Amino acid sequence: MTTANGKELLLSWRTPVLLLLGGFLIFWYVIMEIFAQIHMHEDVLNGRRAGILQEVGKGIRSFRRFLSPTRILILLYIFIAVPLCGIGFSISLSSSFYIPNFIMDVIKATPLYAFAYCALILALAWVGYRSIFPSTPC
Repeated sequence: MTTANGKELLLSWRTPVLLLLGGFLIFWYVIMEIFAQIHMHEDVLNGRRAGILQEVGKGIRSFRRFLSPTRILILLYIFIAVPLCGIGFSISLSSSFYIPNFIMDVIKATPLYAFAYCALILALAWVGYRSIFPSTPC
């Protein structure tokens, strides 16, 4: 895809199909990479038998409870902020994701881009902080 044929692709039937396929693949990736592995580790540590289909089923059930705006922001934090900042943990899908040096030079040199980058990182850091330390009523 280039800028010459970008409009044609966006207005064709392929765009919704690609978005649905991409969403489906990310859904399965999150289930296999995060939720199923958490349940598998729990079963292994507690001495229970761990089977792949059983763990995937538990992952699917866990993902349904994870669908809320705040929890979706946590997933965005894991997928976007951690690789961009280079701190914390990362999952294998985004472990090699980074901003190339020549793009970072442009971001740092342009005040508007630098502000947008800092705002994104601060917003995602706030989401991470609020997710780790949620406010509880006294």
